[in-house]
Amino acid sequence: MISPRHARSALLSVLTIATLAACTDGAESESGPVISTSTSPTAAGPSTSAAATSSTTPTTALAPTTATPTSTGDEALEPRPITAIVAADEDGCRFASDLGTSEQADLVVPDDVAAEEDTLLRGRGSVTDEPLPNGAGCDGSTMTVTFESADQIGPTDLEEPDPAELESIVFDQAWECGRGFTMSDSEQRWAINIEPVAGNSTQAAGETITIPDDRFGVGVTSGIDLIAGNCETGREPFDPTSILVSVWRATEGSFVYPDATVICDGSSASTELVDAVVQTPDGPVELPPIAMVNTAFACGPGWDD
Repeated sequence: MISPRHARSALLSVLTIATLAACTDGAESESGPVISTSTSPTAAGPSTSAAATSSTTPTTALAPTTATPTSTGDEALEPRPITAIVAADEDGCRFASDLGTSEQADLVVPDDVAAEEDTLLRGRGSVTDEPLPNGAGCDGSTMTVTFESADQIGPTDLEEPDPAELESIVFDQAWECGRGFTMSDSEQRWAINIEPVAGNSTQAAGETITIPDDRFGVGVTSGIDLIAGNCETGREPFDPTSILVSVWRATEGSFVYPDATVICDGSSASTELVDAVVQTPDGPVELPPIAMVNTAFACGPGWDD
C-alpha cells in the first residue's frame, strides 16, 4: 500500500522515469500526478466519479509498429485483474510501468483505449515474461502486458475528497486478517481502521479504549482500490495495488477491544466504534456508531505465527 503522505511523489517518480517524453499522436500532453479508478472492486465514490473508458475490442501494441504478443506455453494465459501506469520513453514509445516495482513492460491495449501517458489502466488481461517479438516493443521492456478490457483513469482523481462525503459513506464491507478492524464502503474508496500498535493487542484484551490512545491508530482513509493486496503475500507484477489519497485521524470516540485469541484459529472478532469524531481539512466530522468485524482475526501475513 502506498502511503498517503508520499502518494503523489511516489506516483510522479514512477511516471517520470528517465525524464519521459509525452506520446500523444501529435497532440500536447499534460504531465502530473495520476491514478484513480472506477471498476470493481473499486468504483468512483459518491461525488468523485472517474471518467473511465471500458473496452473489449481488438488490441494494438503501443509501439512504433503494430504487433500482436505471443503467449508463453501451449495455452493462452488466463486473464486476471491487472493494473499499469502508462509511461513513455524519450522516443515516444509508450509502455506499462508497474505501480509496485516500476518494472517496464510492452503494452497492448484494446484499439479504442487511448492509453495516454500518465494515466492508470485497470482491467483484465495477462502478463507474459517476454517483450514483444521482433523489436516491436519499447527498449528496456522485459515482459508484455496485454489488456483484454481496460478502464483508463486520468490525473485529477488523486485530489483529496470532499469531507462532506464522509457523512454519507456506509462502512459495511469487513476486511479480514490482522488484529485490528477495517470496514470499507462497497466501492473501496473509503475505509475506517482500528489498528493496534505492535505488542499492544494482548495487553488491551477486553478493555474499553478511549480515543486518543497511543496503543491504537484509528482513522478514516480515502483512496483507490483500498482492499487490493489485503491479506495476501507474493504480489505478482502488475497486480492491483491500493493507493491512499488521504488519512483523517479520529480524535474522539471509544470501542471495546475484544478479548479474542491472538493466534490464528479461524475465529471471528467484532467491536463497535461509537462517538467517533474525525478531523478533516474542513474541521471535525462526527460519525454514527460503526459495527466492525474481522472474520479472520489474528490471521494473515505477519500475524499468524
